[in-house]
Amino acid sequence: MRDRDVSGVAGAPERAHSTAQILVISPWGLCGGYSGPVTLMNRLYGALRSCYRVDVAYRNRGIEVEAPWVTSGFPILATRPGRFSRFDQLRWALKVRKLLWRSANDYKYVHLHGAYITNMLAVPRRIRKKLIVLPVLESGDLPAGAAASPLKRKIYRRVLKHAFLGLALSAGIEHELVSLGLPRERVLRINNPSGTAVGKGSGGERSNNEFTIGFVGKIGPNKNPHLVLDAVAGLHDRGVQARAILVGPFADSQFEQKFRAHAERLGIVSSVTITGFVEDVQAHLLQMDIFLLPSKHEGMPGALAEAMAFGIPAVVTDVGDMGRHVRAAQSGLVVDAASPPIIDALERLTDPLVRRDIGARARSYAAANFLPAAVATAVQAKIKQLEGVEPNHGS
Repeated sequence: MRDRDVSGVAGAPERAHSTAQILVISPWGLCGGYSGPVTLMNRLYGALRSCYRVDVAYRNRGIEVEAPWVTSGFPILATRPGRFSRFDQLRWALKVRKLLWRSANDYKYVHLHGAYITNMLAVPRRIRKKLIVLPVLESGDLPAGAAASPLKRKIYRRVLKHAFLGLALSAGIEHELVSLGLPRERVLRINNPSGTAVGKGSGGERSNNEFTIGFVGKIGPNKNPHLVLDAVAGLHDRGVQARAILVGPFADSQFEQKFRAHAERLGIVSSVTITGFVEDVQAHLLQMDIFLLPSKHEGMPGALAEAMAFGIPAVVTDVGDMGRHVRAAQSGLVVDAASPPIIDALERLTDPLVRRDIGARARSYAAANFLPAAVATAVQAKIKQLEGVEPNHGS
């Protein structure tokens, strides 16, 4: 990968890079450190690398590493790790807009990774018909519902109604893209690809008597990780020797303090392992009997796809497409985001024989639906289909 510093946009991609067909705009970063959207981007384009040459304009978080699928990387803005203030977001929008004015004609498509207002404001009118838009959250980067600002919805509609393609990780995201003006025939539902081709183990096959509940993701309010702690304490009360492994970084230091204080109040500190950010999530998946993700909002998290690929039964809330996939695979239980139903569900899955059967179904479903190659093939086929269709986006 060739990486050039274009923080002032003076060194924006030139004709020498016109062999790249797609320019990805990623305010999340490029590669390195924990980020669900970055993981999704790397898995998708890692599988598409045989079909397209790709450049990336990204925010340098100070932790970036080389991504093998990138032809050239352009660090548009540098920020401290974990910080992306509103001032930074405004700077990002202005710098990306300048970049697109100068260089967008060198690319067949411009992929907005995240449909945030900072990305939307960066899009000049003349390139809207080459946009591929991928919202990365069920709630947060689309102006959802009637409560959203009319001005914000107007901005989104102006951009999205002309876009070439929208990629949706859930039915909710698909619906919102259409409501914001993108024709339904230009929306493709995709799965969040897993990072493993063949699961190497299953929670149901572990012989350890300790019942291990796994959580993977950023430990912050959106994912309700306190319910993992409540579940461990509740199972202890029912005589189940349970523990939890939480794999991922805290959202911020304030939430970390509250979370650790909650574990202390419950008296389960010795039964909880918090890894922080790790490069190898798969090593920790092998320790899990159950995958628990009681989120408030999701699209389709890659962590769930990964757990299913490893044959780990899942207990999830019915948000985004998590419930749909777990029900279709018969690979776990779908519950409300509250302690009693979660504890009940986990207790039902303490039998290793039950988990073994569920885990086998999870692995089979993941192999058919979540491999990066399958997701990439669907995206490539949709692009080819739309290339032969005259746009009918309205005025």
